[in-house]
Amino acid sequence: MGKGKQIVHFKIFNRKLLSGYATYRSMEKGDELYEFGAVTKPEITENGVEAIVHGSRRYKCSIEWDAAGKDWDFDCTCPYDHGGICKHSIALGLWLIDNCEYAPEKETKNTASGIDKLINQADITFLRKFVKDSISADKIQLEKFKALLYDQETALDEISINNLVKEYLELLSSLEIPDEEEAIDSVYWGNHDYYVEEWEMIMEVQRREIEDQLENVFDDINDLIKTGKLLQAVYNYFALLEAFTNYQKADLNYEYEIIEMIESFFSNQQNSILKQLKKQSFRTETMDMMINTFFDRYLTGKSAMHYLNLFEDFMLCLSYNKDQAANVLKAIRKVSTTAADELQLKLVKISGNRTMKTNICQDLVSVNLEAAEFTLNKYKAEPKKYHDIVQKILPRFSSELLANVFPNLNYEIDPDLYRTAADKLFQMTGEIKYYLILKKSSPDFQFDHYLENFNHYDKRDRAFDIIIEEKQYDKAFQFFLAHKKHSYDSDQYLEKLVNFLPQPCFDHIIKTTSAKLASPGKREEYREAGKLLAVLLKFEDTTLRKKGRDYIDNLCQKYKNRPAMLDEFHSLKLI
Repeated sequence: MGKGKQIVHFKIFNRKLLSGYATYRSMEKGDELYEFGAVTKPEITENGVEAIVHGSRRYKCSIEWDAAGKDWDFDCTCPYDHGGICKHSIALGLWLIDNCEYAPEKETKNTASGIDKLINQADITFLRKFVKDSISADKIQLEKFKALLYDQETALDEISINNLVKEYLELLSSLEIPDEEEAIDSVYWGNHDYYVEEWEMIMEVQRREIEDQLENVFDDINDLIKTGKLLQAVYNYFALLEAFTNYQKADLNYEYEIIEMIESFFSNQQNSILKQLKKQSFRTETMDMMINTFFDRYLTGKSAMHYLNLFEDFMLCLSYNKDQAANVLKAIRKVSTTAADELQLKLVKISGNRTMKTNICQDLVSVNLEAAEFTLNKYKAEPKKYHDIVQKILPRFSSELLANVFPNLNYEIDPDLYRTAADKLFQMTGEIKYYLILKKSSPDFQFDHYLENFNHYDKRDRAFDIIIEEKQYDKAFQFFLAHKKHSYDSDQYLEKLVNFLPQPCFDHIIKTTSAKLASPGKREEYREAGKLLAVLLKFEDTTLRKKGRDYIDNLCQKYKNRPAMLDEFHSLKLI
């Protein structure tokens, strides 16, 4: 009997007989399909075989021996009708020749068939209990059972990742995507609704073609996982990711939407594989093999960082023991400290070990936001420790954490940290309450000296608010005058000043707008003048507010022949 072949009880044709049912061209194409691995999910029936065969689409094929007619029946769901059997049937026939062997039924009626009958009569719960009881009572059988499982788990079938990468890359590079005309024809022949937008029809057909041609690749990996051939599944997955990465770098003549569809399909299928792998319990030896392969193949050379990002989800879904996790992180840290820190947190999070996570997070609070948040929450009830952690997060995570952290800080425990935190918060938020806290907690606070910190243009608002808070209104007015030409928002300074220095502000507005409107100008100048005039209507002083109203009305009457000006004034609700 041929190695690994399945025994069947119907006679099998040979290649020469099979070619007699087909044209030379079909035989040639069928041969190519078979070599390409197009035959998937084959199942032996009573008198033949059936399978899904991938061509331009997925087709269901079957071959049966007709005992009465003494001939073979070939059936396929493809539309081929050009003489002889189709290429998909040829591919399935070649699979039958290579994978099955005929033996008379009477020669195989032995003890095994009796055992099969007994097993079929028992339910799965009974079988599990029987196996458990049997191997528990016999140490030799138990060790044999472990060995068989391990052999299955680590079975490689002479696998070569390099060869797999090459095969997968050839598959990706040879994808046949229908052009627009073919896609539309396909939709019409399929009796799809005509009201769908044409481009949507084209994209749907192209998406279907992509999925049909690639689906069996992922099905094969999932089948390997389900049948316990875990190492083989993982190495296929390694090779597929590497091939897909090389494919993305290649200069292929595909439209952007096609590339996007392929990437989307890959992403969805990868999630399915990772979900299956998370359910597995890898033996230590198997895990070591996978980790070592990952180290040797992907953490060396110029593309190490790229592959590290590519494989991160996969590395997270494996069931590490403590030593293995340490080895993984040590190797990754040589490539990227940041990547190792982030992966370390994720590994710990998966393990659920809070003690380990606490220790790791304390080391990472200054570089990892999640570590900082976790550690701060952990030590809320230990003020001294809490303040130490806040000190470490200030350089990097002030904007994300400081506002929530500040209420928990205590001036008595660490005055310098308390003042530094208040100062940072005022500079970040502009909330005057933090300035007042800083001033109150600083015995030698000097207003003028502190004001020098806000010379930069993006901090002028903070400086103006401080001057107002200190009631130095004359200085605030001079600040406004000094910066009004250099700030788009200088009017907001004026609005804050009108009720502290009403008369100087009123005089400034009258003087400035009189100069602006003395001669006809552009619409932009009218609008700027209008913004200043609008401030006159915001005075608390009723006398000045009435004067402002009268002044605006007089301007509108005086310049009633300036429609652009009146239009701008109207939009600002001045008239």
